[in-house]
Amino acid sequence: MITIIVLVALFSCKTEKLQRLSEYLRAIPSSQNDEVSGRPAPYYEASEHKRQHRIVTKGEATEIITAYKAGESTGSIAKRIGRSRNGVGLVLKRHRVEMRTFSPTETVVKQMVEMYELGQSLATIGSRYDVSPTTVSKYLRKHGVKIRTR
Repeated sequence: MITIIVLVALFSCKTEKLQRLSEYLRAIPSSQNDEVSGRPAPYYEASEHKRQHRIVTKGEATEIITAYKAGESTGSIAKRIGRSRNGVGLVLKRHRVEMRTFSPTETVVKQMVEMYELGQSLATIGSRYDVSPTTVSKYLRKHGVKIRTR
C-alpha cells in the first residue's frame, strides 16, 4: 500500500497519475518483487549514483606532463584528453611538476577590464585568455572593477 502511495507521488498530472501508475505496475515482472516485503525491486542501479574515478595510466600521465612542459595549459590538455582541469592539475601535482601561474601583463588586464565593461562575461573573457572565470574576477577586482551579480 505504501509503495502505491509513493508511486502516485512520483507522477505529476492528476488525470494521468492513475494511468501511468497502472502502466508502471503492469510493467514490473513478478520475479522483481521482493518476496519478504512484497515491494518491487528498485528501478535503478545503485552504481548510477556513485561518482566514478578514471585511473590515469602511465601513458596518459606522461602525455599530460609533456604537453604541460611544452607550454599547453591545463584547460586545453583536459579538453583534448577528455578529463577535468582539476584532474590534469592533480596528475601534475602528484608528479611534482612545477605549476605555472597566470600573471597577465598590464595590457592584458586592461583588455579584460575593457571587455568586462562592454558586457562580456567572466567565462567568455577567461576562455579567451585560457584561464578560469575566477582568475579573471580576481584581476578585475584588483583593478577596482565591481563584479556584476548574476
